[in-house]
Amino acid sequence: MSAPVANFWGDLDPNNRVEFPEAKRPDETWELSDGGSAWVYRAPGRSNIRRPVILSDGFSSLPSSYNELYYGLEGAGSPDYKFISALHERGYDLVLLGYEDRTRSIIDNAKVATECILNAIARQEGDARLTLGNFSLVAGLLQLLGAPATAHHEATCFVPSGSAVDLLDFDLATPEADPFADLRKVPEEKGGLHSFLLSETSTPHTSMTQQLGEWIVDQLAD
Repeated sequence: MSAPVANFWGDLDPNNRVEFPEAKRPDETWELSDGGSAWVYRAPGRSNIRRPVILSDGFSSLPSSYNELYYGLEGAGSPDYKFISALHERGYDLVLLGYEDRTRSIIDNAKVATECILNAIARQEGDARLTLGNFSLVAGLLQLLGAPATAHHEATCFVPSGSAVDLLDFDLATPEADPFADLRKVPEEKGGLHSFLLSETSTPHTSMTQQLGEWIVDQLAD
């Protein structure tokens, strides 16, 4: 009898790729030269974006899929709260940012995010502040890199498991670095988190609970 084989990759295993239902087609798609795509869902009745919210995918295997992102934010993966509809009701336009390779370094994919931000600013009507949200570290890294778009956007960081990964002075090389620090005990002057919410439940990638979704919408730039 052969011994059982443990799969240490979990959701990162390409063989575990889940097929998601076909999502509503975006109003437009931006192909990004550094290795990604942006899928734009404008608020109803608009021909151009005015109040853009860029929501970036996070680490995983294989390319990003707008079917997966839409499933978790608006489809059956979020049965109690429709995040995209909530954004549209408040007059926001959603830009879903995906990557050709979600296993690349944060620095590499931050270049894709920067290109998407600059593209959104160039296409935007009016001068409303842009909001960048993500399921990983891209927003915080853009601040550290001093990307040219950061002066125009307000970063809202979605961090799975509520870890202390958005701290501006976070450095694994230092003894005091603790990615599992209790965010409630981290002084605001030492970190980049001006406000946060600890979710009551753990959810699949991109799935949006009512508790989290309502809080995020309330934090968005005016």
